[in-house]
Amino acid sequence: MATEILTGALVVITAYYAWQNLRMVQEMRAARVAAIQPRLVPTVEHLPAGHANLRVINVGPGAALDVDIHLKLDPGGPDIHYTTSVIPAGEFHDFMIPSDGGADSVITQLDVITATWELFRLTGTCRDVSGAPQSVDERLPLREYWARRKAALHVWHDEPLPEIAKRLKNIEKLLKKSVK
Repeated sequence: MATEILTGALVVITAYYAWQNLRMVQEMRAARVAAIQPRLVPTVEHLPAGHANLRVINVGPGAALDVDIHLKLDPGGPDIHYTTSVIPAGEFHDFMIPSDGGADSVITQLDVITATWELFRLTGTCRDVSGAPQSVDERLPLREYWARRKAALHVWHDEPLPEIAKRLKNIEKLLKKSVK
């Protein structure tokens, strides 16, 4: 009888450890997936005197591959379709807003942009580095964003040197690759 009780206790303890091990494996898998997830979000590149461009930045820890996105201003604004092979973590891409005046005419004043459109939508697809498909569906409420920025009396400081250094490093990498 004592042997049966000890065997039963051993089975229960083994089952508990197996269950804990399964949970640990699941958590490790989730952490590994999260570590390579890209996350493309819409934001604004602020320029002097209340001007701006649309900006898409990868705020996730992983690179976005085979990017196919649409930048849309609602209601009824332009739909900018953009594709690229990769947007590394932390990298951003800026886009001018075309006006009705053609390809050479753009709108940059945030007061005009927000008087015309309420929302900046970013939709599309990409892949993470493991090849898993990722969907992109993000929104930035432009009017609310700009109203809060103006109300906060936020001062924008142009710091072009870090951006210039980053772009020069990217050019250097491209040149080194092309020489090989």
